[in-house]
Amino acid sequence: MLTGELVLRAAAFVWAPVSPFVAHHRVHDERLGWRLNPAYPDVDAWSFRNTTVPAQADIVILGDSQTYGYGVAPHLAWPRQLTQLTGWTSYNIACSGYSPVHGLAIWEDVLSLRP
Repeated sequence: MLTGELVLRAAAFVWAPVSPFVAHHRVHDERLGWRLNPAYPDVDAWSFRNTTVPAQADIVILGDSQTYGYGVAPHLAWPRQLTQLTGWTSYNIACSGYSPVHGLAIWEDVLSLRP
């Protein structure tokens, strides 16, 4: 069962069709397959749903559409709520369809934030 999960996750990483509904919100990325479009509102220079890329983050949050906060305003997504409740500096690298494989692909970038 674990092998099946890994194979399916890897296949989704390599081939992930994009719905025309969200196509304008994403751009092609060589490492990840896709990223959020940095020209889209509430997307930072690294193509994630944050106001800015911080110099340092106490916690980096990886996830899919649930963590991204699909369907809710950015300030209502749970990563922003966590920041408001704890006072920690956080950086949300969630994107609809992302998995731990995507997190591994950008690990070096994440380490520069010194979480």
